[in-house]
Amino acid sequence: MTLLVVVIGSCSMFDYSTIVSNKYAIIYGVTNYVPLNDPNLPTAYNDPNLSYPHLDAKDLSDMLTAKGYTVTSRWVDDQDNFYHDGVLATVAEAPSKANLSVDLAALKTKIKPDDVFVFYFSGHGTQSPDGTMEYFDPFGSVQYNPSNHFYQADPTTSVADTEMGSLLSANIGTARKVVILDSCNSGGFIGNTLEVDTMPSTTSSFDWTLPTPVTIIQAIENYARFTTTSTAVSPYNAQVLSAAGTDELSYDDSGHKHGAMTYYLLQIPTYGDLNNDGHVSVLEAFSFVKAQIQGNWNVVNPITEAFTPHVSGGPVDFILF
Repeated sequence: MTLLVVVIGSCSMFDYSTIVSNKYAIIYGVTNYVPLNDPNLPTAYNDPNLSYPHLDAKDLSDMLTAKGYTVTSRWVDDQDNFYHDGVLATVAEAPSKANLSVDLAALKTKIKPDDVFVFYFSGHGTQSPDGTMEYFDPFGSVQYNPSNHFYQADPTTSVADTEMGSLLSANIGTARKVVILDSCNSGGFIGNTLEVDTMPSTTSSFDWTLPTPVTIIQAIENYARFTTTSTAVSPYNAQVLSAAGTDELSYDDSGHKHGAMTYYLLQIPTYGDLNNDGHVSVLEAFSFVKAQIQGNWNVVNPITEAFTPHVSGGPVDFILF
């Protein structure tokens, strides 16, 4: 995998940002999984619909477009409206598993080795009952089960970590691939031996409000020790930034009307350049987001709704913009 930039402390060892020719992104968000008039909603034991993924997708699309990305976006909002590239669309253009394959295939002949690619998803994430597979759940993946009165994700229409890895390998011909998942259980998309987390732990009372180089140094150390047979997205295939660990939930932030992780992700153009070199890398973005979640979210919700963003490790770090 091509080394783009390694950031340690306050200095960039290498800066290859000038050779990046083009930047592409696919942005998906699913707020309503089932229509508001679904007859099963009033009697079901759970409501699968969320509050803000459509706002996450819209605002992140706007942010990356402003930073020079060619963005393909699809989302469904809280009123059952579908949008494709910001334009009102039909259900045929929904952020579904089938359309993800279409959107990735459309980039196959466009993306060159020196380009950067970002995939972002906001919505539900689930785990298989035996804990061996993780999924993010696009539109069309949630079905009502009349036997237990629950809405449940269908693995055949969700996207497994192995499937995402294969789709990226088949269609995205650059080493500079970044996957960002604002969903529950999303840490399972990272090979476990390369999963990076800073200390102290999520439930610590320590005031962890400032980004530090610890995460980046730990990532490099983990890369040197790398051995895995994980079926998750390989760190040689893409850098993965996940909102939560394999067994953790992530949350909507009603105060800011965004996913709690995405709210801080949207701030990285202003605050994410931690080494002041004029660029924001994936690990800089992660360090900022992780610190803000710990210092502003987890200290308020230390037990009931605390969660910890994770990132795949390694000495490879990609400039986002």
